[in-house]
Amino acid sequence: MDAGIRDEFREEPVDTDVVVGETATLHCRAPRGEPEPRIRWLKDGGRLRASDRVMIDVQGALTVRDARREDAASYVCVASNVAGEQMSTPAQLHIRGSWSGDIYPLSSPPAQSSRQTVSPVDRYTKTFTLDETRQVLQDGPNQTGQSFIFACNN
Repeated sequence: MDAGIRDEFREEPVDTDVVVGETATLHCRAPRGEPEPRIRWLKDGGRLRASDRVMIDVQGALTVRDARREDAASYVCVASNVAGEQMSTPAQLHIRGSWSGDIYPLSSPPAQSSRQTVSPVDRYTKTFTLDETRQVLQDGPNQTGQSFIFACNN
């Protein structure tokens, strides 16, 4: 068989959403070729370098541990051998913010102008998707069906 790369990737990366601090994995399986193509990744058009947080496994999957806002980008899987290279369809990695805080029943929220202390009903982490103006685009449902105020700690 002559050296070459077939046109189709066996698996291409897809758009992925993760919360800050989580692990993101973008899968990629190179097209068949002779010799077997090697995988590398591009981030926003530039070569992506592996690190202690960013790893490429032997199958070509890209794993980003402890995701950070700066990891949000367009990623492309590149398969190459002596015959040339093929690029996958770009995949967007979206990093969502996460804030933790206290939930208070609306009947007894902590007063903003006083030093009164109200015990929180529950402690939890809630995830929001924000647009560039910091408006909430997506907010998970209230699991208890009750009305609460969310007091953000950070």
